[in-house]
Amino acid sequence: MALVVQLRVVDRGDHLTIHDVDESKETTTIGQDPASDVVLEGPGVSPVQVVLDYRQQPYHLAVPSEAEPVTVNGKAVPPGNGCEIGDRDVIEVAGYAITFRAYGEAPPAPPVPPPPPPKDWGALTEKERQ
Repeated sequence: MALVVQLRVVDRGDHLTIHDVDESKETTTIGQDPASDVVLEGPGVSPVQVVLDYRQQPYHLAVPSEAEPVTVNGKAVPPGNGCEIGDRDVIEVAGYAITFRAYGEAPPAPPVPPPPPPKDWGALTEKERQ
């Protein structure tokens, strides 16, 4: 089963953007630099604010700069440090909330059986009609 990795970014105006992550690239950069994989705009965002590393599990988040505090699930990640990152972890930086999602693809849904034929209304008892 393939793994789906997404970053769900909610900006200061509560707008949601979903970024599908290409794990074969090995890292994802988040920051203000237009060359970043996920670009965050606004004051307090460094050119490269966060780097996500997919080369081994558990995945890893690194904070290479000091422009703005970064938290993961409410815990500060000091500049020059990092932490493990997993499904549903929330990264907060400069007013953005980024939810990291990593989950297996759902198998195809089984076919829906046709509905049963309707009961003959006239054959129902008074109790069944209520």
